[in-house]
Amino acid sequence: MSHQPPERTSANPRRPLGRSRRFLFFAIQAALLYLVTELLVFLICGIFYQQILWIGSLQRDRASLLRELENRQSVVLSVHPYVGYTEAPPTAYGGDPNGRPRDYPVNPFGYADQISPIQVRTPGKLIVGVMGGSVAWSFHMHGTSRLKTALQKEPEFAGKDLVFVNLAVSGYKQPQQLMTLNYMLALGAEFDVIINIDGFNEAVLYEAENEAHHDFPAFPRSWHARVATSGPRVAKYVGRLEHQVEIRKDLARDYSTTPWRYSPLCNILWWIFDTRAEIRMNQLQDEYRKDKSSTPNYIVEGPGWTFATREELYRHLVSLWKNCSIQLNKICVSNTIRYYHFLQPNLVLSGSKPLTKSEQFMAEHRDEMYRPGITYGYPLMIQAGSDLKAKGERFTDLTRMFDGHKEAIYSDICHFFQAGNDVLADRVAEAILKDLRMTDGGR
Repeated sequence: MSHQPPERTSANPRRPLGRSRRFLFFAIQAALLYLVTELLVFLICGIFYQQILWIGSLQRDRASLLRELENRQSVVLSVHPYVGYTEAPPTAYGGDPNGRPRDYPVNPFGYADQISPIQVRTPGKLIVGVMGGSVAWSFHMHGTSRLKTALQKEPEFAGKDLVFVNLAVSGYKQPQQLMTLNYMLALGAEFDVIINIDGFNEAVLYEAENEAHHDFPAFPRSWHARVATSGPRVAKYVGRLEHQVEIRKDLARDYSTTPWRYSPLCNILWWIFDTRAEIRMNQLQDEYRKDKSSTPNYIVEGPGWTFATREELYRHLVSLWKNCSIQLNKICVSNTIRYYHFLQPNLVLSGSKPLTKSEQFMAEHRDEMYRPGITYGYPLMIQAGSDLKAKGERFTDLTRMFDGHKEAIYSDICHFFQAGNDVLADRVAEAILKDLRMTDGGR
């Protein structure tokens, strides 16, 4: 019979952790995992945004977004009896020189400006009207101070009070500029110079927004949304769109409260959820633009206009743009106003500038609906501009204005950072001064 040695027992046998200790252990593990996750998110996003204070930047974005959503126009837009539409006083929402949105004052006539557009000529005063769409609007806000400085260095303008009047509104396209000048002159406004910066909206907005609804080509952008303001079709989109707006507003408010606003992880979750809601909003607006009404509507369609080919469509749109410029020039001549017309550049047009990485991404992926207008419309506009210039109009083609500028210029496919407005101001000054010297000092 073999002898089995006695089993050794531990002097201090391990006792299972109690419930409270297990809970504390897992709580500590969860807290450490959360802190590590927050740290990783903070570092990764700091690298992505290329700034250590990126959380503060997102908080500012949320505040700006909340203001924008609370003041946004619905899918049913405003209307004006003579010029299509204007801004609604007292403020408008637009980009600052860094591309960040902010509020701008709007005068009682509906133009984003601190002064009235009804200005009267007096000795020593030069009244300059700026016309066009959002690029012209931004130039009035962020480029005319540089233009004023450049002009006042020259003897022709030294000592004169240069007053810049904004007549530009986001989305304007011809004949809105033509009608705006007529409207202002009828109200008694006087101008010495008119600067018209346009071309992009005239080329891209019809096919992108109006064609599917059979809007008459000369009518303003999204005319169907401005006049077809009731009925089940409109209500269906307005309700769904406003639901997404409320989701984004709630997200911006909730993630702006303490302590969530300081959490890197919560900031990224807000960005993900908000982006998803924004994409859904854009999808709904695109669906509305493409959702053709089965019932003809004369208020939207006007006299009607059909085109056999896309080429025929763009020949018509460019002809409309050209004719409006000719009429603007004639009105200016009859009122002793110098009219300067500039064809604006855009990011997508081949060879417009050496692109940064962000600009290359935008050129390849942003705003697909506007590309046909650039592809088919801009070559015709460049040729039409040459014809205008040959017939004596003060026309300048700026489509290659940023050639050689390697810095970031574009905030999207057609709008500029401050660097772009500076270059635009220099080119406008150059055109005005060259013209004055050719005509021996002006009028």
